Amino acid sequence: MLNTETTPGFITFEPVGKYYDESPGFHTFPLGQILSGLYFKKQISNELEEQIYQTLLKSDWGILMLVGRPNAQDWLACPSPNPERFRSFARAAVQIQDQFTAIGNRFAPISGEAYSFWNPPHGLFFAMANLGFPIDEINEYREQQKIPLSILESPRLKL
Repeated sequence: MLNTETTPGFITFEPVGKYYDESPGFHTFPLGQILSGLYFKKQISNELEEQIYQTLLKSDWGILMLVGRPNAQDWLACPSPNPERFRSFARAAVQIQDQFTAIGNRFAPISGEAYSFWNPPHGLFFAMANLGFPIDEINEYREQQKIPLSILESPRLKL
């Protein structure tokens, strides 16, 4: 994995335009889409797709790939919403949030503007909303740019 401290560029969660093609950066979108595409085309089994998902949860960058809303929707809610995946992903993402918050304003949606980890459309909030967390609570976490680790004790996140 590239080191964000020594490699410049945006971290993107969505497909990017041609103006980004040659710029250094971190593109979390393509791998998730390639892998989920194989699953949806029935080129990999349900068991292998589950193994890939579990492997993604063991890597900070795998979790970050799932933070991107398009990848989160494919991996957590297709072909139907999966509460166990919402829980396992949310638990994993909450535990690594600080390292990605510390990167600062390097996250970019398709617009090309730099934002913090908390600003782009977010798979973590998508998962939390699907688990029944109130929108006001989710918006408060987004504004604070922090989810307290105590949330891991919430019945909504219990595995």
